[in-house]
Formats: sequence, structure tokens, C-alpha cells
Amino acid sequence: IRRPRTPLDLRVGHGGTLDVEAAGVLVVGLGRGCKQLDAFLRGNKAYVADARLGVATDTYDAEGRVTHVADAAHVDAACVRHALPRFVGDIWQRPPPFSAARVDGRRLYEYARAGQAPPVEPRPRCVHVASIDLVSLANPAGGHSFGSRADALPPDVAQYYAGGRRQWAEGRGQPGVGDVLLAFANDPQQARMRLAVRCGGGVYVRSLVHDIGQSVGAAATMLTLVRLAQGVLRLDRDAIAVDDLAYTDRVAAAMRHAEDVCAAA
Repeated sequence: IRRPRTPLDLRVGHGGTLDVEAAGVLVVGLGRGCKQLDAFLRGNKAYVADARLGVATDTYDAEGRVTHVADAAHVDAACVRHALPRFVGDIWQRPPPFSAARVDGRRLYEYARAGQAPPVEPRPRCVHVASIDLVSLANPAGGHSFGSRADALPPDVAQYYAGGRRQWAEGRGQPGVGDVLLAFANDPQQARMRLAVRCGGGVYVRSLVHDIGQSVGAAATMLTLVRLAQGVLRLDRDAIAVDDLAYTDRVAAAMRHAEDVCAAA
């Protein structure tokens, strides 16, 4: 959206932010279409999230610094499945420290980046989680496994989350308190799980993962997040790649397709 281009007298907006390291569907409104964005902001969304068990960070994701390391060898599929129902339905959720939620007129991430505590704790919000399913779990230390991580994600997304600053190198060791988790995110010997989440607007999946980690007597941090659907628009059927935004014919075709999908819903 911010890519430099010829100035246009055109209103542009989006129907709900994604975390910096997240991927997937982001509904963009152009012109009169901006009036429909509130429905997407508040509407249903579907996510798939990978999480590391046994470690927590200050941002609740792999970009943050480790705040706590816990033994997760006991965590198996039954343990996680037993914990999930308490996070389904209308639940109270506190925004993570690094988030766009406001306290006393400032974003929480502004306080966090300045090393300051907000003057008051952010208030928990009532949000709706339609379902959480455990897709897979691998815990080599405890000898536990469940499901399969056979990926339904687009190859470029899977490749992004496996490479770059996340690429695992043998001999790197284990993260300690104060280390940035990202370089240790893909250690194949550490416990991790994949969750499928369907929810309404305002849900922080990072917070869900963090709270689930605490509820299973360990810790958990979100490693990856992909939004598979927003409202009736799906990643595998209705999305246009960011690189295609440079081509007006592809943008026009995507707009016509999205209008047809929304009209048929």
C-alpha cells in the first residue's frame, strides 16, 4: 500500500492489520469500497499459527526477547486439547505488550519500544473465538507427536518462514533470557505445535498462544501466523500477490473477482 507510485486522488484503506511477520489475506478497499471495510474488520477470520513450546518472549512472537524458559517435555496432544476449550467462545483477552492497542492515548508498542510501562494495565477485551484445533504437535524431548505438518501453505510463505533470519544452523545452542528468539525458531529438536483458529475481530492470536502455553504448565511463543481467510475472501482462491500490485490489469481482475465473491455471499 505504501509502495511509491504515481499520486492518485483515491482513498485507500484496509480491513484489519496483520502482525509485521504475519502473512496471508489483507483486505484492501479502494474508493467507495472503503465503506465496506468495517464489516471485514469486525467479521470472521481464519488463521493457522505455529508455536514454539517451552519459551516465552516479551512480544509473544519470535521477534521478541526471551523472558522465560520452561520445561515442556510433558506437553503432548492430550494436554493441549484439554486446555483449548477454555479459550473458545466469548473470552476476555488482554492485548500483548507490543500491539496497536491504546492506553492513555499512546499505542502499547510505543511504550514498549521506549522501555516504559504504560500508566495503567490495558483492559481485557471481550472477543469471540469460534474454534481452536490442534493440527499437529512434535515434542522430541518428551517423545510426543501428533498429526502432520504437511503444509497447505503457499510455497513462498513456507519458504519465507524457513529461511532468512529464521534459518536454523546446527550448533547454535538454546536461547536464554534476553536473547531474540528468531534465530532459534526453527530448531527441529524443540517442541512446537500448529493451531488452526477461527475467530471474530479483535483477537490477538499471539495472546492466545501465550495463554495456552501457560495453561499447559509450560510456555509458548507464536513463530508464524498466516491468515487463511477474512470474511468470504480466502487466501487460496481470492488473493492477489503483493508483487502483482504493480500491474493494473491484475489489480483490476482481482477487484472484479472480489466484488463477485462478496456479491454472491
